[in-house]
Amino acid sequence: MKKKIAIITGSRAEWGLLKPLWQKLSLCHEFCVKVVATGSHLDPDGDYSISEIEKDGAKVEARIWVDDSDRKSSKTAEKNCNEDKMFALMAKIMTELPEILRRLKPDLVIILGDRYEIYSVAGVCRLMGIKIAHISGGELTYGAFDDCLRHCISKLSDLHFTASEAYRKRVIQLGEQPDKVYNCGDPGLYKLRQFEFIPKKQLEKELNIDLSRPFAIFTFHPETCNPGKVTTGIKLVLKELKNLGKNFLWVFTASNNDPEGQKINDMITAASKSDPDNFILIRSLGRKRYLSMAALSEFVGGNSSSGLIEIPALKIPVLNFGLRQEGRPHGKGVLDIGYSENEIKNGFKKILSSQFKALAKQSENPYEGETSIDRIVEILLQTDLNQIGRSKRFYDL
Repeated sequence: MKKKIAIITGSRAEWGLLKPLWQKLSLCHEFCVKVVATGSHLDPDGDYSISEIEKDGAKVEARIWVDDSDRKSSKTAEKNCNEDKMFALMAKIMTELPEILRRLKPDLVIILGDRYEIYSVAGVCRLMGIKIAHISGGELTYGAFDDCLRHCISKLSDLHFTASEAYRKRVIQLGEQPDKVYNCGDPGLYKLRQFEFIPKKQLEKELNIDLSRPFAIFTFHPETCNPGKVTTGIKLVLKELKNLGKNFLWVFTASNNDPEGQKINDMITAASKSDPDNFILIRSLGRKRYLSMAALSEFVGGNSSSGLIEIPALKIPVLNFGLRQEGRPHGKGVLDIGYSENEIKNGFKKILSSQFKALAKQSENPYEGETSIDRIVEILLQTDLNQIGRSKRFYDL
């Protein structure tokens, strides 16, 4: 009998990592795979990346929508808009997902990462007695509340696929049984050496932009443990980018749906409207376009995890801002800076130098994962899900 698997995703970043797993599982006769989408995939104000899933050929079996009704219409504190939307979505997942799971009847739900949407998914599955496989547990990102949510998701899950041995040990430290925790490598690096990059001319045509000038890509998300840090700092970032002149093109992708995410997007949108020749906001590039553009860029900037994991594997310099990714290891090709005017000015000067570009080309990436998806599928094939009960025993070190 086939194992019924439900992959539940809430963001473009998750789907970019889960797509090869969906593809490989779908090719195995031992599995019946369904996809459920929620979060920014279905948010008109977010990246609305549901189209990316559909373009990849995945049938979305169920959708938990984000819409205008999830935002308070009153003028009571506009700054709380994203918070209200976040809590509304979590509530919708808690109320709508049970019926979806009763219909799909999965033997296992696969989730990835640390988002609040996924935290809600894990809670529903745990209370319904549906087994959970969690990818990317045990990691640290002190600058975001995702750090705590990730550990909570691990505690709610049954199987764990971590990106490194250090992360595996940390999940076990949380009390998870060692024989249920597997170091598979980071899925972001799966078959990256064989990746088919999109040529520059094709990117220009698909995105309707001119990439003849040197360019850099930026992605900024809120530091949810340090409210206001990024929205204040990005003003100085945009100011310095303007000071660097018209010899560069600055390409931004949209922020996530965390509190203050919309403020970040509004600031970048304003910059692109006032200076459209030098600033561009593309809400979602998708994984293939993103990596293809990154491979052609002068550097990648912002505070996304991809800047510490995937981009260094391309030997491209990375300018990592602030504390959002604090706690996550990285190679010497990643330059950490704060948001002071002096740090920003010196950071751009250093990242654009020939010396740092040479350093990035020589730097070793501490992450591995070329066969990560193959390893996860192999484990799922070998695992008897019927042997995993509803009761979880705490493992004491």
